Amino acid sequence: MEARTPTVSDPHDARTRPTPAPAVRSRFTELDGLRGVAALAVIFFHLRDYVIGLGAWDWVGEIVGGSYMMVDLFFVLSGFVLSKKMLSTATAGDARRFVVARVRRFAPLHVTAWSIALALCLMTFLWQLTGDPDAPRKMAFAASDATPWAWVSSLFLLHGFVGPEFASYSAAWSLSVELYLNVLIVVAIALVPRVRLKPLVGPAMLVLGAVLLLSRDHHDPNTVGFIGVGRGALGLGAGMIVYQLYLRTIRTQEATHGTPGSPRSRHLAAAGSMLAVGFLIASMYRSDLVKREHFLLMALVGGFAVYTLAVPSAGPVHRFCNTRLAQWLGTRSFALYALHGPMLMCGEWLMRFLDYNKKAPQVEAFLIVWTIVLSLAAAEVGHRWIERSWEQHAARQAARSRPEAPVARHARASTPEASTARVAVSLPREVSLPEVPVDDARPAGADPHLTDVETQPLPRVVSPRAEQRSNADSRR
Repeated sequence: MEARTPTVSDPHDARTRPTPAPAVRSRFTELDGLRGVAALAVIFFHLRDYVIGLGAWDWVGEIVGGSYMMVDLFFVLSGFVLSKKMLSTATAGDARRFVVARVRRFAPLHVTAWSIALALCLMTFLWQLTGDPDAPRKMAFAASDATPWAWVSSLFLLHGFVGPEFASYSAAWSLSVELYLNVLIVVAIALVPRVRLKPLVGPAMLVLGAVLLLSRDHHDPNTVGFIGVGRGALGLGAGMIVYQLYLRTIRTQEATHGTPGSPRSRHLAAAGSMLAVGFLIASMYRSDLVKREHFLLMALVGGFAVYTLAVPSAGPVHRFCNTRLAQWLGTRSFALYALHGPMLMCGEWLMRFLDYNKKAPQVEAFLIVWTIVLSLAAAEVGHRWIERSWEQHAARQAARSRPEAPVARHARASTPEASTARVAVSLPREVSLPEVPVDDARPAGADPHLTDVETQPLPRVVSPRAEQRSNADSRR
């Protein structure tokens, strides 16, 4: 029996060469456009009563009334986009840095929206103290979603887990669920010892979300507790699974065609993205069916939409998501999503204060236009002056906290009158300096740890004109 010789990995042998990581884009512009359109759909959901009150067609009312399903799409998008960064977590320090980055991402706009909502509640309370008969009869801080505990819970984004439902502003519950589930995912990834096992955290989150959703009745509130957390875990887990499928697709295309995006895959992605848009519209139209099935269908529909748009293509949906309008909405989607609720609250408070009937068609049309225009303006202000300003401030703080590079020896002059230049000499370890003869006396007071080159005086620089004058004086 012959002894087997150990196999040596040959870099030129395709069988033993390690599989290189596929080239993943740093930004998926198509998904940015999809996120912006989804944020606009959520705005119309909160305007559904006014849209239906204006006599919209039944199918339009069904789609607008079910557009809250786009929140589940947000979870899938977040799971996909954050997978690369989350899966690279190896230590507790990596997890801590990721959590700090997420808090810095959420906090500025959340605190802004929370402050606007609290200011409106305080204004209502002061209005009630005046004894005005037109003021709301129910005290401002007496409602279940406006108690002091509700404001504290929503400030720290806890109400997605412990309630109450719809505390502060409408979109805060999903931020609560996503933030703390991101922390849970990163901690779980950091605790997994092997790199190959880390991607299994995504399927584990998907299973966790499905178990939580199936354990409750579909008639329960769907934005808090088990159902709210289950929707977030299901979407984030689905997004992480889609990211792994995307990596496998890109790796296969690079191995087969040398570049991601073969003609066949581009055509398939274009057709699949159009089919995915149809599924998304159908999920909004039949939101009652999706809710009755415990939101499990949104993991499939959202994952399919994200996958088909992430694969390179030039289809009509890809082109639309890359238009200037879709990209503008996409880059400001978080500000649009967080601030549209307070803008609607401001309009409704103003109509109540001016004693206008919200059921009147003119008032309903005004509130629709008010909310859309003011939300777009607030999104621009929030993105430009809050998000970007906070990011620049965080970048400056990170730059200050970095240790300074060591200063070279020749840059540290002891006194301005130093007559010698200390030039740093770097020699290989194998080369040894020759022994200095005894006759080569060093200048008095020279550093014994410096070489002869380092103790040489600076050369005297003489201009050509001065040199000509010196030669003429010597001839004289």
